[in-house]
Amino acid sequence: MTVLVYAEPSDLVAWTGQEAPANAEVLLRSASILVRQVTRSAVYATDTDGLPTDAATAGAMLSATCAHAAALAGADVDPLAAGTDAGVASTSIGSASISFEASGLSARAALRTQLCPEAQAILDAAGLMGQPPLVWRS
Repeated sequence: MTVLVYAEPSDLVAWTGQEAPANAEVLLRSASILVRQVTRSAVYATDTDGLPTDAATAGAMLSATCAHAAALAGADVDPLAAGTDAGVASTSIGSASISFEASGLSARAALRTQLCPEAQAILDAAGLMGQPPLVWRS
């Protein structure tokens, strides 16, 4: 099965106004997988490859993909390093111990499996999220 990718590195450059990160294709692929996941029950016309043909739908998916890829890049998350942000809340050696807030680690880890709020808002505004499944009865 081919993974649908809704944006190119040049789209990410246009979205952020910055040079594309070295792993832009990986970030966009990972973001596209999440966009596809949250829009799985949305109804829209596609081409033979499965990409949306309606300009508004394609634009929303491109924008959401770029927004999430930018969030991944901004948080320095490497989708290929899944599970490496587990973090440690405290540790000790002998009588010395150290504790730290691990919430930043969990927020970074969440970006691997959940779209960032901006990407969700883009898709929601386009009517591509929260659609109930279609059921036909004869």
